[in-house]
Amino acid sequence: MDGKRLRSWKPATVSKTDGSQWVVAFSSADLATPFAKQNPLYSHGLSVKTKWILPLLPEAHGLVVNIGSAYAFEWNAEGLLRYKADLREGGF
Repeated sequence: MDGKRLRSWKPATVSKTDGSQWVVAFSSADLATPFAKQNPLYSHGLSVKTKWILPLLPEAHGLVVNIGSAYAFEWNAEGLLRYKADLREGGF
């Protein structure tokens, strides 16, 4: 951080046995707490809007939301690319 300006970030990422990479996100601090306790390297988080994070996701990464909870869901890299392309083309 530079004052209130974010200069860089290192998102929490996980991978599956198939080699796919996923950025970890949570919909609330309560759901993030167990992950942060198990992964001290990612003990801090940012509260951001979806429209902020989607364009910044590393290439070939999916998004897993609320990992380890009953509210978990995944958006794979291919689906994210299609969604971003649709946005650029005015599909949404």
